[in-house]
Amino acid sequence: LVSTSSAGLYGNHGQSAYAASKGALIAMMRSLAVETRKTDLRINAIAPYAVTPLTQAWFPPTLVSRFSPEVVAELVCWLVSEQCQLHGETIVVGGGGLRLAQMQETETLRVEGDLEAVLEQLVLLPKDQAPDHASGEFETFANSLQDQQD
Repeated sequence: LVSTSSAGLYGNHGQSAYAASKGALIAMMRSLAVETRKTDLRINAIAPYAVTPLTQAWFPPTLVSRFSPEVVAELVCWLVSEQCQLHGETIVVGGGGLRLAQMQETETLRVEGDLEAVLEQLVLLPKDQAPDHASGEFETFANSLQDQQD
């Protein structure tokens, strides 16, 4: 089990080295998952949202009690148990919720003629919906939990 970060998935302002190291852990986990595919080993990663001494200053005070490390620990225990069948996955977890982080590629587009016109077709999500940094993605995660509660 690898512990990564949403900074490794999306990057974050002022955290280039940290984000690079966490992104490298995701790549290592995915490679180990390929290498161990035919074994009983399960290789996965978590990207936790939890209040710790390192993160407490950035958490909105209204969310501190909800994002305790104990919520993450429950998933960690399951991921290292024999019941876990996930393999090669990154799970974002915190505040009583979780979601799967996935890498995605578009279908292949043939470049014939106007390269710029072809590049415009590669957009996966409208810009206002696509995550552009880890802090913004945390807001999306926390808001989706709140929406489910309402």
